[in-house]
Amino acid sequence: ASAKVAASGDAKCPKAGKPATLPGWYTVAQGDTLSAIALAHYRDARRFSAIVQANRRRISDPDLIYPCQRIYLPRR
Repeated sequence: ASAKVAASGDAKCPKAGKPATLPGWYTVAQGDTLSAIALAHYRDARRFSAIVQANRRRISDPDLIYPCQRIYLPRR
């Protein structure tokens, strides 16, 4: 869950990396990790597993997320 964002083509997304209101959608930015996203939104990096659970169809490998990928962040 601490693996960096996978390399991708053009990662320019206007909403990438902007904080989401919980529950809500977050757009992955270059360099993001699920642990860092969890820390920023839940103040607990271990909550990355809740993000994975909420995105089972979008995240097949928790160590591999992509720039511009939209993921759902569940309630705290």
